Amino acid sequence: MGGKKNVIWILLQRFLTMGIISVLWIVFGFSLAFGDDIGNFISNSLTFSCLTT
Repeated sequence: MGGKKNVIWILLQRFLTMGIISVLWIVFGFSLAFGDDIGNFISNSLTFSCLTT
């Protein structure tokens, strides 16, 4: 079906996607999941974020 280059390209896309998702989880997701509540609905995305100084 596909050539060797297609398999390598698909694997590269998967690893890049996992890397981007991991970075987004570290920057925003952890704070949204475990941060301080805002009106008992959602957490503050900047509580544990590495974006705060």
